[in-house]
Amino acid sequence: MAKKKVEREFAEAWKPEAEGESITGIYLGSEIVPAGPKVEKPFTSYHFRTKEGKKVGVSGDALKFAMERVAIGTEVEIVYKGRIASEKKGRNAYKAFDILVDEETALLDPATGLADDDGELV
Repeated sequence: MAKKKVEREFAEAWKPEAEGESITGIYLGSEIVPAGPKVEKPFTSYHFRTKEGKKVGVSGDALKFAMERVAIGTEVEIVYKGRIASEKKGRNAYKAFDILVDEETALLDPATGLADDDGELV
């Protein structure tokens, strides 16, 4: 049986600048990018495949709690809402996003990873 080498496919980082910019794609999963020479602290990158076939990575602490409710394979639109001042004293502003999925999409319960058929948490 012939074999082929599997190469890593790198995701191009999506870096929105203007409020209202958006990207739509199929959610492929996430990875934790470790700290290193070019990365100050570890962060999570969420990967998507756009309709054009491009693999794109999106990061931001504000994405975590919404994205843990989205199943791999779901079409997702991410809308950049701009930088929001933190309500916590001494904290920097953060990038805010809206995470949109089809209203018929079942959302996952972060504690169990399960969802029901009508889109509501179990």
